[in-house]
Amino acid sequence: MAQDLQHKPGPQPAAQRAQAAQAATQRSEGQQQANAARPDSVDSSLPTVVVAPGQTLWDIAAAQYGDGQRWVELWQANRARVPNANAVRVGTVLVIPPLRAATPRTPTVAARTTQPPPGQPEHAPPPLSPDAKKAVGKAPAERMAADLYNAKGPLIVAQAARVGIEPGVAAACMMTETGGRGQKGGQMTIRFEPAVFHKYTQQTVADTHTNQAAEWQAFAAAKAINEQAAFDSISMGAAQVMGFNAVRLGYADAQKMFAALSGSDDAQAIGFFEFIRTSKALLQAAQAKDWPNFARLYNGPAYAQNAYDVKMATYYAAWQRVTTGLNA
Repeated sequence: MAQDLQHKPGPQPAAQRAQAAQAATQRSEGQQQANAARPDSVDSSLPTVVVAPGQTLWDIAAAQYGDGQRWVELWQANRARVPNANAVRVGTVLVIPPLRAATPRTPTVAARTTQPPPGQPEHAPPPLSPDAKKAVGKAPAERMAADLYNAKGPLIVAQAARVGIEPGVAAACMMTETGGRGQKGGQMTIRFEPAVFHKYTQQTVADTHTNQAAEWQAFAAAKAINEQAAFDSISMGAAQVMGFNAVRLGYADAQKMFAALSGSDDAQAIGFFEFIRTSKALLQAAQAKDWPNFARLYNGPAYAQNAYDVKMATYYAAWQRVTTGLNA
């Protein structure tokens, strides 16, 4: 299996192994004592979340509370771990405190932060009103673009600006991959790739892409054979980024990527932008709106058989028609 081909150190003499084990035990005990004494130890009575690459306190508050503006309460509960609200480190474990009842207050210049958390636009783009959605027309691509804009418009616009591409390019990719829907039937949208799994394990799992139930069934069968390879062999979320890209997106492994993306549509979108940002060729293709080249790099050499590039161009145009004038 591919995982077994990595270099491993040779065996150590027994005395060295004993010394290493003793040193490791001492380090572990010392770390446990230090953690216990730290004032920022995580309160085990509260739910927690691990900060994903590109996430801000605003993103996490939006995902956990449905309101990004509650990021202040999230920060106040985690200030020992996050001294600077504008510099949240990837991998930081945050406690999620229960919301306090909102108290009416009159905004003042002094009370306003000097800037929104990183990745958030100074003025978030407005959602489409029901009347505006109706005015879009009945074209499926435009309706899909309107739904995605209402669900993820601010995040897509902000992250696109961070990476340096047009929001419509990201939206077009998500719509082509999953219709922009990162969750279906109460579960994250996935696609199990038997060819990838076979490359890792030399084992065969049925190749069926009929619906999400079949994808999850194939994934379960693969996990029973080799769990790590199974997670590496699925594409995840709205943009369908493969699990074997976990480290590239900032996760320790595909399981941790799966856990983060399963629980957050925002993490799915941010993962897509990290995927683009970390590939010079993909970034250039996205910036140039070179649909065939982007499709080849993102979806593989068989992209033309599925008209991937044509779909992306269609969805990009739909996004532009729906959002023109909203972000001026």
